[in-house]
Amino acid sequence: GEVFGTSTWRATPKLSTEIGMRVEVSTISQSGDTNLEKSLTYYKPRLAVTWSPTAVDQIRLRLEREVGQLDFGDFVSSVAFSTGTGTAGNADLEPSKTWVAEAAYERKFWTDGAIVLRVEHREITDATDRVPIIGPGYAFDAPGNIGDGTSDSLEVNLNLPLTRLGVPGGLLRARGQWSRSEVTDPVTGEARRISGQA
Repeated sequence: GEVFGTSTWRATPKLSTEIGMRVEVSTISQSGDTNLEKSLTYYKPRLAVTWSPTAVDQIRLRLEREVGQLDFGDFVSSVAFSTGTGTAGNADLEPSKTWVAEAAYERKFWTDGAIVLRVEHREITDATDRVPIIGPGYAFDAPGNIGDGTSDSLEVNLNLPLTRLGVPGGLLRARGQWSRSEVTDPVTGEARRISGQA
């Protein structure tokens, strides 16, 4: 369950501020190979500021705490009898918690055209990744929390109307993104990217 409240203040016609708070409460339990039940409560504050200095320019700033969503399949172990392979679960898995700082600049042109430049920095606690499970005669990996990490991204979005270029009703959309991240690998102890990040 989740409850939230939001308040918006328009200081001037060009400047507005939004302050919000979400509270997420959940209980997850598992029985079988592992019997465990735990309750989780997370507070997720949010601050967003929008400034439009001109009719075609807008600057947006955001500071927010986000909590990752858990995949229920990561909690339980399973075996595929047709192949004889198994996957390990982690009944004590915690969702990642992240402070997000974001800044975006949008410029409108040609009535329907726009270009948006966005930068984002994330400070991650309890990053969710793969951890080693090692014992006598076996070694495999499972979902787990590997500590703190960071993630940065730069994104450019373009909506380019093509009418002025001789294509009536045409629209070209383009998006480019650069990203980097860093966590400490639980096996090597070396810094590396977050698994699965494009």
